[in-house]
Amino acid sequence: MPFKPTQPKQNVSLNYAFTVFFLIALSLTTHTLISHMQLSNHFLLSHIFILYPLFMLGIFSSTNGKIKHLCVAASLCLLILGCLDDRQHNVIPSDVILLAPLCYLVLYPGSLWPMAVAGLLVLFFIPTDPLHIQGDFIGNTFELMTISIFATVSLYYRLRLKTQMERFRIESLTDFLTGIGNRKAFNETLQEIRTQPLNKHHYFSLLIIDLDNFKRINDTLGHQVGDQLLKEISLRIDHVCQQHLQYSSVFRLSGDQYAVIIQDNDIQVASEHLAQLIVSSCTAECTLEHNCYFTTMSIGIALMRDAEHSVSFWHRNANIAMYRAKLNGKNRIQWYDDDLNNEMKRHYKIERELSFALEKNELSLYYQPKVSVETNQIHHAEALIRWLHPELGTIAPDEFVSVAEKSQQIIPIGRWVIEQACQQAKYWHDHNQPICVAVNVSTIQFVYDDIYRIVTELLSKYQLPAELLQLEITETTLMTELQSITHTCHRLRKLGIKIAIDDFGTVYSSLNYLRELPVDSIKIDKSFIDESLHNEESQMIVRTIIQLGHNLGKVVIAEGINNEEQLAILRSEQCDLYQGYLCAKPLPADEFIHLVATNNHSEMHVS
Repeated sequence: MPFKPTQPKQNVSLNYAFTVFFLIALSLTTHTLISHMQLSNHFLLSHIFILYPLFMLGIFSSTNGKIKHLCVAASLCLLILGCLDDRQHNVIPSDVILLAPLCYLVLYPGSLWPMAVAGLLVLFFIPTDPLHIQGDFIGNTFELMTISIFATVSLYYRLRLKTQMERFRIESLTDFLTGIGNRKAFNETLQEIRTQPLNKHHYFSLLIIDLDNFKRINDTLGHQVGDQLLKEISLRIDHVCQQHLQYSSVFRLSGDQYAVIIQDNDIQVASEHLAQLIVSSCTAECTLEHNCYFTTMSIGIALMRDAEHSVSFWHRNANIAMYRAKLNGKNRIQWYDDDLNNEMKRHYKIERELSFALEKNELSLYYQPKVSVETNQIHHAEALIRWLHPELGTIAPDEFVSVAEKSQQIIPIGRWVIEQACQQAKYWHDHNQPICVAVNVSTIQFVYDDIYRIVTELLSKYQLPAELLQLEITETTLMTELQSITHTCHRLRKLGIKIAIDDFGTVYSSLNYLRELPVDSIKIDKSFIDESLHNEESQMIVRTIIQLGHNLGKVVIAEGINNEEQLAILRSEQCDLYQGYLCAKPLPADEFIHLVATNNHSEMHVS
């Protein structure tokens, strides 16, 4: 069902004014007809004119065409009957009779009925002695016809203008592609809800629906298919709402984002139920041009009663819930609550202030040791960035690196990380602690920045031996621009830089690219290590990766080692290095080097 905008208040007021005018005019006309009959001593006949307002009200209220036609004929007969009596007595019609055609103006606006009624009145009011009252009759006739014609023509053009304006108004509130309400209609509906009594706000909820990965459909299949899919999704959402909930309105807010406003006595249950039905309906197979498509969606739900009676807060809350659903992996329903609000405030603060973190010297590097499985000595470390925010405390990279990648702030941040790692490795080297420092390089940085030039300049600037720097890249990075990245890795290795594949086994794990790519190390993803204690298949995968790496001449590193049982598995499989909380969490540089000195000295002493 397409969106139907509510009538503007001025139109409603105008309708009331017309109704009041009609009732007053009808009362005066009826009174005039009855009075004329009584003056003519037709007391019994005068009671017949009581039927006149009844017939007119029948025309006004009835929706049945036949009944309306019968009432029109009967009312005209009574009106003409009164005119004939005045005509026989050479009575000039009362000015009140001028209101009779105007009554039909209300009943049939824009039609010729008022002019026809006026013509009939003139015809039947022609006096039997024209010379006696010719001047007055002509004046009254001219007045009657002029008013009727002017009122009919004016109202006709006014109605045409009103119809045109109403059509434009509806079009301005309707989404041109899907036929449901647009953002303007959504905002007007929010304002209507805002004006309702506060106790009614408890019965409203708002669903914000966003299609997952819709841009990919537009980019790969074209906008025409995308538009057809949007139409189909809109129809499904609207059909579900109309079938299962009496009071609901559907709107399209932007390209692939929808809103549903719900009103129900048990609003929480109704919202959850409707959201589940929408997901079930819209994720079902969609056939367009003989091809099948599947979509998923993220839905955020917020109750009006949780928004302090503010429609702007209400809309914001639903958006926050929807974005949280996106961040949690998409294809899910998320309710808004206070914890979510605090979490999203933190996220927005991170997003807003990240660009100033470098300027304010709030970023720092922590170092996690990579420990030899065989000797338990530390000669390698991974540099991990931390944001020491003055209000939020220490922020882990999981919270802000994705934000930095979206805004490409990861490029200056990544350069800073490499430089700090080089500077620290050089300092340790000069103090007889040669530690190879590994740095994570993001996909954005590898594709859009000149990594080779940056590394070359930094090695020269700090006079750092190249073998003390390692770059870690993910499988996703490798497969983004395989030829270009392979070429860069070859050039870096010629300098002496070591290359490692991070999180190996989670994405592609192609033996072909592992054979051809210039990498020195592979890191087994933490998920395999976690499951290896309880899952024999996961332990077999760990064993296979270690043997594969050794057969190809690669150093194999296991990450996420938190207990002795995991370490025992790595020893039995002859893994080279491990890192994890079993040895130490990421540490500031001074604490890290103290750990290295203590650990390596004790191991040497034991051996």
